[in-house]
Amino acid sequence: MAWFLYHLTLTESSEDPANWTHEDEATISRHAEFLDALGRDGRLVFAGRTDFAPGHPDLFGIALIRADSLGEAEELMAPDPVVVAGIQSARVLPFTLPIDHFAG
Repeated sequence: MAWFLYHLTLTESSEDPANWTHEDEATISRHAEFLDALGRDGRLVFAGRTDFAPGHPDLFGIALIRADSLGEAEELMAPDPVVVAGIQSARVLPFTLPIDHFAG
């Protein structure tokens, strides 16, 4: 298995929380559940975001995932509810982990 970095940013229309609907907030919850399920399956090592409020230029989220190929990693992350709903945009990037203190 190889490492891949999942990089998320809010779409322009989602940068202002005043624009968020109840459905958007529910989608954010489903996003967390989606990532947690990947963690329980052993595919996601960690996920988090910078600690800035929406609208800050340095707000972004990342996750470190494991997959056999870039294509598989992209397929694994494609159903992420926030991306499907257009709340966030995502990129999956090959990642090298030369220093690894993660078990497994």
